[in-house]
Amino acid sequence: MQENTRTNSTAMACLTCTGITFVAGFVVMIVLYYVYAIMGLIETSHREVREICYTSNILIYVIVSLIIAPITSNAFKVRSADDSGEDRPYITEYFCLISQGVAFIIWKAIEVFNFPCVNRELRKTVLYKVALSIWIWNIIDTVLVLCILAGVIVVEIHKARPPAVVAEPIPQETAAPTTTQVDNV
Repeated sequence: MQENTRTNSTAMACLTCTGITFVAGFVVMIVLYYVYAIMGLIETSHREVREICYTSNILIYVIVSLIIAPITSNAFKVRSADDSGEDRPYITEYFCLISQGVAFIIWKAIEVFNFPCVNRELRKTVLYKVALSIWIWNIIDTVLVLCILAGVIVVEIHKARPPAVVAEPIPQETAAPTTTQVDNV
């Protein structure tokens, strides 16, 4: 009994340590994301980007991404604050996140693959690397949200389906005659 309690407390301590490490790593990742994004914006001015590649909006892409990220992360918090008490899934919010993610993925793809000067000249800058990391994060985030949305839809469809009716077995007296009973008659 005492060994089992010791194992449980050790497992709980390990889980707590893992959780704290995960949360700390996530916070450090977010801080570094903003630090490097701001460094990229400071290092390469809008004028320099226009001189290198006149048609590129990669700087605008990074700025908009920096502004939109905290807003979209609060989408679920705002809804739960003024929720009317009804228990409905966040399907609308998921669709908005997916459409925003797809829009950012397409925008970055156009910036990189449509303008060779961005790929050739701006590849060396921190701004390009930040934009690329934002693009990769948008792809991962959109795929995760799609998976969550698919799970929510499956659960909602399952909840909306009426329960299956189980047929009771037919008593032997009222059952249809078998072939041996038909042959005897």
